[in-house]
Amino acid sequence: MGSVACAGDVNGDGYSDVLIGLNKYYLFPREVGAAACFYGSSTGLNPLYPEWFVQAPVQSFSHEFGGCVSSAGDVNGDGYSDVIVSAPYPFGNVYCYYGSSSGLPLSFSANYGNTPTLRFGSSIASAGDVNGDGYSDIVIGAYFSSGGHAFLYNGNSSSGKSSFVNQNKPSSNDLIGTGGWSEANGQVKYGIFGRSPFGRADGKIVYEHKIRGNSFSPLTNTSGSGSGAVYQDFGINGTIVTSNASGLNQDKEYHWRARVQYSQVNNPYQKLGPWRFYNSQYPLPFEGFKPKEVPVVPLVPAYALNFDGSDDHVALPDSLTSSLTGGNGITIEYKFKGTDVKSAVRLQNSNGFIISGHNGKHVISTDGGLDSGIQIGGSVTDGEWHHVSFTWERNKPDGFRSYLDGILVDQRNSADVNLPALTSGGTLGGSIASGEFMNGSLDEVRLWNRAMSNEEIEYRAYCILNGRIQGLLANYHFNQGYVNHNNSSETILYDSSTYLHNGTLNNFALQGSSSNWTSSDAFGFSCIGVPTMELDAIQEGFYNTSDRLNMRDTVTVYLRSNTSPYAKVDSARSVIDSLTFKGNFSFRNSSPGYFYFSVKHRNCIETWSSYDEYFTSWTPLLYSMTFGSYSAYGNNLKYLAQFRYGMYSGDIDQDGTVDATDVSTIDNDASNFVGGYVVTDLTGDNFVDGTDFAIADNNAANFVSVIQP
Repeated sequence: MGSVACAGDVNGDGYSDVLIGLNKYYLFPREVGAAACFYGSSTGLNPLYPEWFVQAPVQSFSHEFGGCVSSAGDVNGDGYSDVIVSAPYPFGNVYCYYGSSSGLPLSFSANYGNTPTLRFGSSIASAGDVNGDGYSDIVIGAYFSSGGHAFLYNGNSSSGKSSFVNQNKPSSNDLIGTGGWSEANGQVKYGIFGRSPFGRADGKIVYEHKIRGNSFSPLTNTSGSGSGAVYQDFGINGTIVTSNASGLNQDKEYHWRARVQYSQVNNPYQKLGPWRFYNSQYPLPFEGFKPKEVPVVPLVPAYALNFDGSDDHVALPDSLTSSLTGGNGITIEYKFKGTDVKSAVRLQNSNGFIISGHNGKHVISTDGGLDSGIQIGGSVTDGEWHHVSFTWERNKPDGFRSYLDGILVDQRNSADVNLPALTSGGTLGGSIASGEFMNGSLDEVRLWNRAMSNEEIEYRAYCILNGRIQGLLANYHFNQGYVNHNNSSETILYDSSTYLHNGTLNNFALQGSSSNWTSSDAFGFSCIGVPTMELDAIQEGFYNTSDRLNMRDTVTVYLRSNTSPYAKVDSARSVIDSLTFKGNFSFRNSSPGYFYFSVKHRNCIETWSSYDEYFTSWTPLLYSMTFGSYSAYGNNLKYLAQFRYGMYSGDIDQDGTVDATDVSTIDNDASNFVGGYVVTDLTGDNFVDGTDFAIADNNAANFVSVIQP
């Protein structure tokens, strides 16, 4: 063996390899020479045989092949260390073998020759990256030349990777443009592409920054302003290495440069790469960066959606349209600001339609069609925010009602038909099929499968409702996106009800100042849910043989504590409907909890619930006092017909008992032929007569009175 050297990492496995020259290797009939390489591994070198072995390529002309061996570094820029082997006598040749993932090849990759007799190749070595192009160079000695010579061969720069630098924002790694702001006061992140000229190796970034107007240190300076904390494996093909710098003056502009510092453990040939300047091919850079936060324009959340009146619309899911239509009750409400309210809410297909906003009206195909709608209200298109709503309930006096800002503006009797049964065609803001489109903004759209009461409409007109509420099938808040921002991803209108009937935006701009997601100056507040109840009740005297009441009338319900002495907690008044026997009651001064309740009518015995019931927020307690006597405390209800029970009539003076005083009062009014809306008219026929007397007299004879816990 004539020479030995570190080969670098010729196969890219992360371990250094050992190169040996055998210039006296004998191959009959002459010594031709050979070279061998032992590959490193986690267990060291193989002591039995080399993984690579080659003889002189041209045995008749390559005497002393292996006289000198050396790592060439990475001369071709492929990320693997290459090796050079010389054959200085008799003709002087140096052979280069390129490394690869499989190691060294058996045939040489390049051949460097010179004039014979100069002993060209008597010494060889890697020169490192002499010209700073990112490729290793080699130097070859020829001591027989006049005065001795050393020849430098540059690595191949035609297919490799040169180092480059970049400046980044510390928080996001986004690149900072020339003269840009780092978006972090006093901080920046520097980066440089690192690759060892000697194959796979470790390294880190070294940087120097200066305030604009101040010169860098001399190029020969080996230090800088800072460096990366640890060495990093460059891998086969190189990688970006970075380092955060801090403590900079945020009011100044900086220029900077960087270089690679190699680990001397696996790259002992070269400590530092050349300085690389940001944004310039020359030693003086053009511009750098400012280590300063960029003033952030605050994002303003959007609370409404604007429709252009041309083709903007929101498609509602068919599941919502199907569940909302075909029944005997509906409420549609929304906030509107604009100049044209047509088709604000539209449910329509070939089977019919329900439209809020057709020629200024609410219209239903099965109840009057386009010609018999009810007015929305003239001021709705004045460019201010308004709460628009209508309710419809089948076959009811004033069952079709329109409200503007919680105030009743129009009403008429409803027909004895159901709503049209629709399975598709629900939209907000317009319809492609109809060619009608709303011009304005929508907010707080709510769709219900029941007719809300006057009290509910008035109270909830400015409410922002949340959570599960009886009959609420869809609840669109429009609290999405940002004002004057890129909202291109906000193409779904989210339903906050429990049914998740999300809509799909169509034809909206959603970009910057043209974004349809806008702010809303509509007045509104989050309403605190209060205990509510839907009560079925019958006044004994009002009930007739047609299973109806002779008249609608007001009753009062008292919430009472569920512990003695069962004090009154709150009260609510509502009308018991003559057809459905139903009334809706809201207890605004109470919180959810367990309560008894009692029902009072102007000429009936006060009637208590059989047990204390749990009242929740928003979801009404459904309670019937008409189906059986057990629904009243002490079974204190009058049997009227099969599955029909009523509150005892006749307590004229409201003292809790039907007695002679009540009977006498009725008898006196009957004798005087009293009529109209009077307390002694127990039957509700607007006349006091013997029938009223008989009801009271019978209940007095049976000692009817209040029964309570």
